[in-house]
Amino acid sequence: MSSTDFDYTLSIDFERCSLVELRGISRCLLIGGSSMCLPDFYDLVGEMIQRMRKVGYDLINPENRDLVKFLQDIFVTLKKLNQGYPPTQLILLIKEEFNMYCGLTTPSPEISPVVSPEVKTPKIMKKAKRS
Repeated sequence: MSSTDFDYTLSIDFERCSLVELRGISRCLLIGGSSMCLPDFYDLVGEMIQRMRKVGYDLINPENRDLVKFLQDIFVTLKKLNQGYPPTQLILLIKEEFNMYCGLTTPSPEISPVVSPEVKTPKIMKKAKRS
């Protein structure tokens, strides 16, 4: 086996990292890393979305303020990375779900189909007889 056969790919298990560790990793990926680190940053964003979904509507509780702050930082960073282009699906997803869990927008209620009233054909009126 030659040295070129070995896979030297570094993969980070974001699920096992604490919020403080994730914040540090994101700084390293964006500030100290090259553009090759962007897929890893997007994986980190995916992990943060999963954590936001796991917390759900408890996101507004005070004990989750660090998570909220980090989600806001990630959102701002994604917007900077996408500067000058229309918002990506990832940006829209974070914004929509964050606003939903924080109670900033209410989900639209499901609308049941409305049955149209029956349309009756008009009756033809007869002329009144003259007497």
